[in-house]
Amino acid sequence: MKGRLLLPDTTPVGVVVYLHGGGWMLGTLDDFDALGRHLADRSRCAVLMVDYRLAPEHPFPAGLDDAEDALDHVASDGLAAECSGLAPGLPLVIAGDSAGGNLATVVAALVRHRIRLALQLMIYPATDSRMSTPSYERHADSPFLSRADARWFYRHYAPQAIWSDPRISPLLAADLSGLPPAWIAVAEHDILHDEGVAYAHRLAADGVPVVLRRFEGVTHGCARMMNILEPADLLVSEAAAAMAAACRGRQQACT
Repeated sequence: MKGRLLLPDTTPVGVVVYLHGGGWMLGTLDDFDALGRHLADRSRCAVLMVDYRLAPEHPFPAGLDDAEDALDHVASDGLAAECSGLAPGLPLVIAGDSAGGNLATVVAALVRHRIRLALQLMIYPATDSRMSTPSYERHADSPFLSRADARWFYRHYAPQAIWSDPRISPLLAADLSGLPPAWIAVAEHDILHDEGVAYAHRLAADGVPVVLRRFEGVTHGCARMMNILEPADLLVSEAAAAMAAACRGRQQACT
């Protein structure tokens, strides 16, 4: 498992395993380095950016397997043993954006009975392969993520016959109970807006504490625009605050 560990300039209060977006196909650690550094600085958490394998060379479930391996490694204090600046036994958060948000919540479900997570944090996550929500209709031709783009990503990630597998479409899982508390951000002008909202409601219905935040005036991928868009900067700050609060044992109010 390869990755990049980003440390705050103070003693870390927790460890965040972060899975970047890119439709399970695109994205490098360098592409998401600035976002990871801002999250580490603002949350006072160590952030492990996971360099998981990408489709189509490594289709489902390769990236998911890498995410689970990374989480296992951190949970077993393997990372702490490798890094002198990291104490063992720190609270653990799983997080990601877009396809990485999908991987984050799926791996949280896979390990729910053996690894304690303080938080699962998802930024405009992909949760439903059916692509049939009103937000898909409103923003079908978005230049940031279109319906055609989404179909292309899903087709390269996994055969269409298994898209309904909850490891690909977590919204379709029969039972979401027992998952860690969740913090979910959605962007107003994003095809994934409605499925992010629906997933938050499903989690809440299954007894999972959820904070849902809707950021106005922005679209998919906005988190990496925090240096130029005020709502994006607010999103990153609120995400970091949620990480810090969870690692300090303070549960935020559910919405």
